[in-house]
Amino acid sequence: MEVEGEKPKLLCAIRDCGEIKPGEDDGVKEEDDTGDVYADWPVDSNINFTLKDNKEQILKISEDVRKIGNNLFKAQQFARALNKYKKALRYLVKMNDDMNLSKEEGDEFGKTHLLSLTLNQAACCLRLKKETEAIELCKEALELDERNAKAVFRMGQAHSNMNNWEQALECFHHASTLEPDDKGIQREVVKVKKAMDAYKNTEKSLYTKMFATG
Repeated sequence: MEVEGEKPKLLCAIRDCGEIKPGEDDGVKEEDDTGDVYADWPVDSNINFTLKDNKEQILKISEDVRKIGNNLFKAQQFARALNKYKKALRYLVKMNDDMNLSKEEGDEFGKTHLLSLTLNQAACCLRLKKETEAIELCKEALELDERNAKAVFRMGQAHSNMNNWEQALECFHHASTLEPDDKGIQREVVKVKKAMDAYKNTEKSLYTKMFATG
């Protein structure tokens, strides 16, 4: 490099030295007391996701992480459980994207593996009061299995938590047609109707006081 005195003749500037920006993944696995020994991101796992010979290994990783998520859910550590379900799903999604599965294999794969993890995430979101996210996850589950009563039921729970009672009732009635013997669905219908009646009575009382005062 030519210099003039102690300065280079041409401007030399470092534009990108590999600095990690705030919020970006640094690729370092955080300490984990759950027994999860797998890389957080499939790309860091050194597994070739295009090889069908690796299918069982990938499924085992996802299943191991899912079980850890289940244990966290039972311990009411819902945020951590949600992260494990998301991680387990990442491995499956990459396998589904990269591996040359037949249409039949893909459909079966979706209903057998992707569906349960999507529903598990929705359950966590309900406990974390993330109703909008729960509804979107239930919609994703229904794209995998349009007659899945659990997805419709959890969507109804999310609407109920948001006081969207009409939508909640619609979901619960739909779920009951899919699972007519499920007592839990019937209990939710009764619960929502009571909430609607209580809301209407409160509104009526407020209007009565308003006009009486006027």
